[in-house]
Amino acid sequence: MVECEDPPLRLILGSMVFDVAINTYEERVTLGSSRRRSAVLLKKQFPHLKGTGNPGTKTIVLIK
Repeated sequence: MVECEDPPLRLILGSMVFDVAINTYEERVTLGSSRRRSAVLLKKQFPHLKGTGNPGTKTIVLIK
């Protein structure tokens, strides 16, 4: 595994840790989905607001 061209970034040992990893991933996907829905609703409600910076930033600037 050490000599692989693209080795895994994490090694999960044991079924309990695997279940925790899956649950954490699912929670993050759910949170991301709810944030995306909120962003779409906010954009529809306030079309004059414009995000700044990278797509991952959370800054909103009011453009007059």
